Amino acid sequence: MNRLITTLESALGAHRVCATEPRLSAWSTDASYFAITPQAVVTVDAVEQLQTVLKIAAQFTVSVTFRAAGTSLSGQAVGEGILVRLGFTGFRELTIADDGEVIKLGAAVRGAEANAALAKFNRKIGPDPATLKVAMMGGIVANNSSGMCCGVNGNSYHTLRSLKMVLADGTVVDTSSAKSVASFRHSHHSLLAELEALALATQGNESLSKLIKRKYAIKNTTGFSINSLVDFSDGVDILSHLVVGSEGTLAFIDQVELETVSAPPSRATALLAFRDIHKACEAIPVIGAMNVSAAELLDSSAIETMRNKPGVPKWLNTLNEGAAVLLVEVAADNFERTQALAETVVAANFAGLSREVEFEFDEAACQALWNVRTGIFPVVGAQRPAGTTVIIEDVAVATRYLAEMVVELRLQLDKYNFSENAVIFGHALDGNLHFIVTPNLNDDDELARFESLMAELSENIVMRFEGSLKAEHGTGRAMAPFVEKEWGHEAYQLMKRIKALLDPQSRLNPGVIINADESVHMKQTKRMPLVDPVIDQCIECGFCEPACPSSDLSLSPRQRIATLRRGQRIPISQLRYDIDQSCAQCGQCASVCPVGIDTGQAVANFSSTKLDSSFARQRRVWQANHWGLVLSCYRAGFTLFHQLIGRWPDSWRRGYAQLVRKFNVPLPRYLPQAAISPQRKQLVQRAKGERLIPLGEEAETVFLLASCSARIFGGDQGSTDEQLQVVLAHAGFKLETLTGDGGLCCGQQWSNRGERSVASQKQQGLQRVLSEVPQKAVILTDAQSCFNSMNTAGRPFTNLLTFLDSSVVPKLKLKRSSEAIAVHFGCELTDVDYQRLVSLAGHCSTDVRTFPQTCCGGGGAKQFLNDELAQHAGGKIAKQWGACERGVYLNGACEVALSQHTQRPVHHIIELLFNQLQETAR
Repeated sequence: MNRLITTLESALGAHRVCATEPRLSAWSTDASYFAITPQAVVTVDAVEQLQTVLKIAAQFTVSVTFRAAGTSLSGQAVGEGILVRLGFTGFRELTIADDGEVIKLGAAVRGAEANAALAKFNRKIGPDPATLKVAMMGGIVANNSSGMCCGVNGNSYHTLRSLKMVLADGTVVDTSSAKSVASFRHSHHSLLAELEALALATQGNESLSKLIKRKYAIKNTTGFSINSLVDFSDGVDILSHLVVGSEGTLAFIDQVELETVSAPPSRATALLAFRDIHKACEAIPVIGAMNVSAAELLDSSAIETMRNKPGVPKWLNTLNEGAAVLLVEVAADNFERTQALAETVVAANFAGLSREVEFEFDEAACQALWNVRTGIFPVVGAQRPAGTTVIIEDVAVATRYLAEMVVELRLQLDKYNFSENAVIFGHALDGNLHFIVTPNLNDDDELARFESLMAELSENIVMRFEGSLKAEHGTGRAMAPFVEKEWGHEAYQLMKRIKALLDPQSRLNPGVIINADESVHMKQTKRMPLVDPVIDQCIECGFCEPACPSSDLSLSPRQRIATLRRGQRIPISQLRYDIDQSCAQCGQCASVCPVGIDTGQAVANFSSTKLDSSFARQRRVWQANHWGLVLSCYRAGFTLFHQLIGRWPDSWRRGYAQLVRKFNVPLPRYLPQAAISPQRKQLVQRAKGERLIPLGEEAETVFLLASCSARIFGGDQGSTDEQLQVVLAHAGFKLETLTGDGGLCCGQQWSNRGERSVASQKQQGLQRVLSEVPQKAVILTDAQSCFNSMNTAGRPFTNLLTFLDSSVVPKLKLKRSSEAIAVHFGCELTDVDYQRLVSLAGHCSTDVRTFPQTCCGGGGAKQFLNDELAQHAGGKIAKQWGACERGVYLNGACEVALSQHTQRPVHHIIELLFNQLQETAR
């Protein structure tokens, strides 16, 4: 281990420093087309930790790159020295003032979190990039991101109230604090004086001042925010606005205070269909004068990505070849005003329309159209030819040039043979367009053609259309060679002077924005080798990361994919924990991925073919063929361990768990009670005898496939199927549990290990048993994951939650308790399922509390031999649940993990109903 790493670990703790091959490979990429491996990755949750990193970086003469969510598209969030990533506990301040007019945010707060907090005030932050759900405020401000409704005046620069930052020398300055500013003026007097002198000289330079004002009249993130030299005279104001959009090259952003913008509660959205893109662009200056909130352009290729998506009108499929659409939104404080704005757009009757304009006023319908629009980039990336890289560029021109610029851009794409898979879309209201190309960076010819395209594009945008080469994605490395071309020699020298003043050793993110290498945009590019059909379409955008329970423990789904793609040189043994053992395979990544990529399936494939031995695979096949026996052994084993260890004092059991973790002993980390508790039968039989209503022959029989976890785990109150029998009897139903040969299973656990043929075999065996069940009979399973798995083919199951809510609970007499019950929103549930679970819990308690969707981290049986993820996820869930005395869910394995790591009982919904029946009868 080299001295840099040991010094970092000594100062910050080994848990904050990563220098292993798998992790460095995982952190070598962001959402851009660059791949640069750092020397170390350091996680910081406090300014003091960052100052320590800066001090050590200076000591070892290495660079520092700051990374928030890593959704940047120009290569500004990767670097060769120390990569500093924001942790998940620090930099989380969120304070609202002046009835929502002002908000102060820590660097690690996601944009969507800020807007959720502001929603009750009908306010929002100005920046609204397509990555708002993922992007963190540190990155949003550092890139001066804008978006679809932001325009020029709503970005971070123009809504900035104050900034707390850390300079390259470690100095912290908070411009919201008079004391901090006074101290900074004293300690950095010469720096502020030089900035003020630069501003005075710039304001006195008529041609330069005029150039700056013209270029910032449209969206522009090329180079530093030198409009601060024209807009301000005070050094502190100049500095804080220079840091906005500086992409981590001038300072680290700790906190930002922004003035918010209006978020009208009423809106309407329409797709305006035009015969061609030129006509659509010609309509923009007229639309811009109509007080619309947004107007998004989509060319014919972008339209293809929208077709057949949920919420998209069917008529989109009938548009002519070469058509274009504008996604237009109007918004106001009330419906009547919104309707009036919409009618103004409809009445305009723009030339070139191919159909009448119809606005959607339903919120869900509006959001569906926007969801499709925000997903265009990753969807197009997923459809790219195999082995190619997706590259997105964004330019801006005055709207009077928009139609001509689009035509010229199409000609350039044709000229360099990129038009076939190219897509043009963007924020037409601001003259800001994105275009996507998918070159094969392994092909020297395509590499040369892309370089020529960029050279010609820069010439046209700057010289012919007086535009900006980077409107909102930041300069990064992708546009660094073209900064001087866009701004000219004088302005570029001014930017270099600013960099030298604030970072004289060029320690912060070197090579970004200011770079003398004219070919840097074609170097250290990301290769996309074919690895697995499940993940080959991934563009590593990072949309999946907030949903994944392991993102802040080991790797995120994006990073697992990056490691699988670029980790061929890494020994397989080093990948087992990061790739497999710490992945819950919960599918949360697929639920938020714009193209539905389930990284867990790729993990299963990799584990089966690369990690697991042939003996392990043969063992799984044997287990499948003798599953009834295996379940009996599991029950016996858990019973034995529970009797030997489970009754030890808490301190002893914690010591046992620590030992098996430390030495990686293949023994259970914790010991839930098995389903054969000695007291169980007597209690349940007594409950049946006292409370079961005698049922006649005419009573409907309901069939149950008990999940594997329900057949293994239990407790003093009986197993899930026995409790369900009691509950159903009170509602007038009989219950028959499907047994077959004792080894019935939906096959999910084999599918999760990549053994899909075995999983299919188990499903077929189950279907044979189900074929003997009367055709109209209700078939239930107690685990939602089993229901989801079995409803993909064969005899359909009835959703347990639906059946209980509609057919059972209305017939029960339940006395509600006052206990606070946390209703877990697990990864297997849809929104509708969760509302039903909440409704059922509401019949049992007057204090039912709901939470955002999150995974327990148990990973089924994984938690018993590798419980770090469940412990990590459970700890966060426990904090969310607060004063809740117990929880409720409907998956036995998840309930075991939640009970263990939230330190409170978590019941199956059936058990909760069973218990309330007992309480009601007392």
